Amino acid sequence: MAHLAKYTLNSAQMLFHHNLRHQDRTGEYVSYHGSKIDITKTHLNYRLDPNADPNDFITQRLSEIKVQKRADVKVYCSWVLTVPQNLPTKKHREFFESAYRFFCADYGEKNIVMASVHLDETTPHMHLGFVPVVRETKNKKRLG
Repeated sequence: MAHLAKYTLNSAQMLFHHNLRHQDRTGEYVSYHGSKIDITKTHLNYRLDPNADPNDFITQRLSEIKVQKRADVKVYCSWVLTVPQNLPTKKHREFFESAYRFFCADYGEKNIVMASVHLDETTPHMHLGFVPVVRETKNKKRLG
C-alpha cells in the first residue's frame, strides 16, 4: 500500500521530526497524526538515503531550482510505503531498498530528501520524501 501527500516547507520540517524520531522537551518521541511508536523497537529503524540532515538538504536543493515565492507552495512530497501483508519479514529490507532505487530513478536521486524505514510502529513502512521538480518546457528551466 502507498500514500502520497504534499507539504509546504514548514509542514515538511515538522514531519522530519517524526520521521527521524526527535524527542520533545519531555523526552517523548514526536508523533505525527497519532502514530503509535514503540520505543523499545525504535533502534530497529533505519535510513536508506545518504542525507545527514533533511532540513539542510531541502534548503540547499530549493536554492538550486526556481520556486514560487508563496507560503502555500508545496515543496515536499512524501510517499508512505507499507510492506505487503504476505511478504516474509526477511524480505522487508529488500522491498524497501528496491522501492528506494525505483524512486531515485523516477524522481532523480538529487531530489530525494529522505527514505526513513520505521519498524517501531504497528506496520513496517517507509517514508520517502522528495522535492517535486519538473522541467518547464517553455523556458527550459527547472521548477520546484
